[in-house]
Amino acid sequence: MPGAQENLAGRAETIPLYGFSRGELNGTDDSLGDALLSGDESRVANRHSTLNRNDYLALVEAGSYPEALSRPAGRRRSAWFDNYANRILSRDARQVSALARLDRLPMLLRVLAANTSGELVKARVAADVGLPETTLPPYLDLLESLYLIHLLPSWGRNLRRRVVGRPKAALLDSGLACRLGGLPAEAMTIGSPDAVRAGALLETFVASELRKQSHWAADRFGIFHYRERTGVEVDLVLVSLASMMGPPGCQVYGTTWMCW
Repeated sequence: MPGAQENLAGRAETIPLYGFSRGELNGTDDSLGDALLSGDESRVANRHSTLNRNDYLALVEAGSYPEALSRPAGRRRSAWFDNYANRILSRDARQVSALARLDRLPMLLRVLAANTSGELVKARVAADVGLPETTLPPYLDLLESLYLIHLLPSWGRNLRRRVVGRPKAALLDSGLACRLGGLPAEAMTIGSPDAVRAGALLETFVASELRKQSHWAADRFGIFHYRERTGVEVDLVLVSLASMMGPPGCQVYGTTWMCW
């Protein structure tokens, strides 16, 4: 909090609180990250979902906020999303930040929602929002600190020249992304003009689930993405944080340390 006289270093612990994970809601195992990083393929093999495309879209649209989930889909849930975003951006943001153009935050969040899980091209976003590109990073940092978005760094950008270095920007809650992006589930059914946008929102949903798991996983992990200029792309890359902590001047690539 601004103006606090004591930082409570050594006497307080920060615990990030996200929306409910699907495992928490369903009372099922929530350890995909641990299973993948363990190298034990039997833990993830032969898993078959009974959900169809429309079922997944309904989960994406519902999101993970407890209050939103307690309301039926439609007008009442949409009203909750609208009020939540408005109060966070108009009240909380002003309590923790002295940035000059906080009135641009709602537009910035909507622009990011419309391109959720897309690569962050700062010049394009700044132009859409009406901010100088050089002033954009603090506004992105503020949205991260308010638990509205998260940035997924590019994996391996210091190791191979062909890797594109831009991060991806995604909203932390897929339901809020759907609402701010104007995309209800029925708008993304097969054959509709916006059907192609379902992929980015599903990726937003999965990344959000993994972000939650990363905080209680036995093997803590970071979340990245990978893309080469040739078009080779991996949406989400999980990397054990323990494996990333090597000797000075070294960085892990896959399972191999590269030092310089």
